[in-house]
Amino acid sequence: MAGMAAQNNQLATVLAEALTASGEMAGTVARLVTGAQFQDRTTQHLTHVSQAIEALGEATEALQCETRDAVPALANKTGVDVEMLQRMLSRQSLSSVRQRFLARLLDDRATVQEDDSAAGDVELF
Repeated sequence: MAGMAAQNNQLATVLAEALTASGEMAGTVARLVTGAQFQDRTTQHLTHVSQAIEALGEATEALQCETRDAVPALANKTGVDVEMLQRMLSRQSLSSVRQRFLARLLDDRATVQEDDSAAGDVELF
């Protein structure tokens, strides 16, 4: 009888350890799922923003063509509105985004060297 009681105690100990391990695994899985959902949702939002920006760019190009056709005096005007550009750049929080944006606005063929010193750093806000 004592042997059965000892075996019962050992089984209870093993079951308690299994229950604890199971709870820890469930917590880990829940955090992984939450992280994956966050990444998926963020990717979806960024894709929608990117598509909206592309559509705005296309609309802007079409409007420029229509304006040049309607007002031929503007056809040769290629200057950059520096004041507007400065306002736009001041709203950019990531320096690499700001640099690429400026290079793209000033010259479509321009490329910007990436600063490897900040590799791995993430600026969220």
